[in-house]
Amino acid sequence: MRHFIVLGGVALAVLCLLAAAVVATAAPAPQTGPRLNVVAGQGDGVVKMQGFVPDKLRVAQGTTVTWTVNSDEEHGIAFLAGTTVSLERTVPQPEDPSRPRMANPRIFDAVPPRGPYDGSYFVNSGPLGRGQSFSVTFASTGSFEFLCPLHPRVMTGVVEVVPAGSAGITTQQQADAEAAAHMARDHGPQVEQLLATRNRAASTDGPADSKIWFVRAGTGWRTYLPEIGHLDIDAFLPDSLTVRQGDTIVWTVDHDVPHTITFLPPGQAPPEIWAPMLPDGTLVTPGMAPPADPSVQPRLVSVNRQPVKPAASYDGHSLYSSGQLGGDPPTPQGMAWALTFDTPGTYEYLCLLHAGTGMRGQITVTPRE
Repeated sequence: MRHFIVLGGVALAVLCLLAAAVVATAAPAPQTGPRLNVVAGQGDGVVKMQGFVPDKLRVAQGTTVTWTVNSDEEHGIAFLAGTTVSLERTVPQPEDPSRPRMANPRIFDAVPPRGPYDGSYFVNSGPLGRGQSFSVTFASTGSFEFLCPLHPRVMTGVVEVVPAGSAGITTQQQADAEAAAHMARDHGPQVEQLLATRNRAASTDGPADSKIWFVRAGTGWRTYLPEIGHLDIDAFLPDSLTVRQGDTIVWTVDHDVPHTITFLPPGQAPPEIWAPMLPDGTLVTPGMAPPADPSVQPRLVSVNRQPVKPAASYDGHSLYSSGQLGGDPPTPQGMAWALTFDTPGTYEYLCLLHAGTGMRGQITVTPRE
């Protein structure tokens, strides 16, 4: 009897996304026309610039544009072509909306061009990681708007396709110069200002001689002007805090990116936030037999994003988690989460959504004298 080879949820998600990326980046045939290479996203670790560089391109008809991700954050490239597409990251499962929400296929599934692109249909790279690329060859003149389906509010652009020989074509030298200068020129000062003004915990008096502390869960530049409003810092600010026994910490999500505040039991790996599920609602588990119909494929569903709080104060050894906070629009758990610390010690915590890029913190609780 055959069995599924089942990976952990994150590994399976990565496998699916890599497969999508392979489909998206595979060119149907070698292109012989002009080429232009540009950047999708910039930044390292917790600092993330959600934008295309450059975001406005003027190219000759027949040009192949290749976008390459230059960030630890995943990005995508999609041409909606006038279609109405939901860009919510998760959507209800069509067979039963009461089940866990599933990854939105219109964001996570690759839909590559069917040869040279004329702008008449939906195209999507699927999510791409650092160094992965997506190419589109433009067959027709016109103006073609595109966006990142993962960051559609701030990460947009346009390709203007003009007849060969037209003036003002974006050159590779211009694109490279803008990519080299953009982060330091436009966002370096923003990062310095954010860290200087927001990387500290405020506090107020609490009951019984305790204090209530406020920690930011992520932050961003407070504007949505496309040229300057796409900087996020996915970090706890501050990421290390010392409090006294009996104090309470309130974490507040400070931008429109979702986060969790999660304390794990000692030695426990972070719980997965995606799990494979068959269309009939069966969760795929290691060693289970595959469905009789080989065309039935598992989908990824959202899991472990609800709050877990065994008690009002942290016991130092159990799982405590805010569940997913914030987002655009905010999740039902809201934008803030509080936890009281009655047990002295030093405790590590993380964001389940961004731990891989460095969103981790530490709380030290000292005895009350």
